[in-house]
Amino acid sequence: MISSMKDPDSQRNFELKQEQAFQASLSANKRAQIHRIENRTMKRAAFAQLEKPISNERIYEILRNMSIESEEEVADIASLVTKQYENIAMSATQDEYEDNGSGGAFLNPSDMEYSNAAADDFEYVAPIPGTSMRAASRRFDIDKLRPFEAMFVDNKEYTQFVRGGWKYAFVLICFKTQAKFKVDIQTKIDNGKAFTKIVALNGIHKLPYLCTVYSDGCGSMAHVMETATKMGINHQYLPPHDPQLNEAEKVVDSMWAVARVHLAHTGAPTSVFALAVGYAMHVDMRMATTASREWKTPYELAWGIKPCVAHLRPFWSKTAVTIPKDHRSRTDDPCLRAESGRFVGFRGVYNKCPAILLSGNRLVML
Repeated sequence: MISSMKDPDSQRNFELKQEQAFQASLSANKRAQIHRIENRTMKRAAFAQLEKPISNERIYEILRNMSIESEEEVADIASLVTKQYENIAMSATQDEYEDNGSGGAFLNPSDMEYSNAAADDFEYVAPIPGTSMRAASRRFDIDKLRPFEAMFVDNKEYTQFVRGGWKYAFVLICFKTQAKFKVDIQTKIDNGKAFTKIVALNGIHKLPYLCTVYSDGCGSMAHVMETATKMGINHQYLPPHDPQLNEAEKVVDSMWAVARVHLAHTGAPTSVFALAVGYAMHVDMRMATTASREWKTPYELAWGIKPCVAHLRPFWSKTAVTIPKDHRSRTDDPCLRAESGRFVGFRGVYNKCPAILLSGNRLVML
């Protein structure tokens, strides 16, 4: 036995029998757990062309999160997964991983219920972390690029006081679809949380292909880099002193200009400027793009559904909001059934619920 173990072929056969015996001893539930680990982590690691397999510490963390209490069982499964990773990494190819070119299925945004509270509590750690790098800018082939595969982010400071006391806006654009998103923040330290909200809203961290977010070298973008890599999204810094390479800069120029036009045309106060920017992005999501994108809207490019524009209304339009019955007695005129307000946009870029600004700086979502 000792002499045969020195033979590499005999050694591999011996290890294979051990693995087969170990798999046979596992319950069907544990085998299914191992299969999910392989699908989620091993093939993605192979597709990312990592030079080294996933660390044992990371495998242990994954298994403990799966409520496997026995340390011996954790060690045995981790050893098995590590060995099977080597075989998967040698045979996995990009075509096999990309689901035959389908690019995976997107969530239907009409089925989403998005809230700030849920996004603040959201924390996702990808089985395989993303990478961060500094490299020269690259050109993209629009025909081959997939939704959210290339994203650009930037910050924009509000030069005037806006409702809510927000100081900055975190802006993201998907280069393929031209879909634009904005999250208002108090400080640039919140860039990571803002990026998480947008990722969770669009399910970017669940896409079956690798996505990359590009940002400038501002120190505050370190929070984006940390959050992105944790969620399995690659991060890349753009070359310095070339702001024209950042597509998010163009979003700031265009959407901020549209918001200024809305305020100038309607006479709305500057305190609703942030709401005007959100309204401009909501409308832009449902507007045609470029000839290279077949004039499709960002919504249609991202989700494959033609958007409805029947709910759109001019910014700062006069509105009437019904007063609840139990609140009518508190008003100056108990016979009054509604109070006037101004339309200032929607709950979100995907949500069609209108936002109405009432007297006393009260904002209601219908």
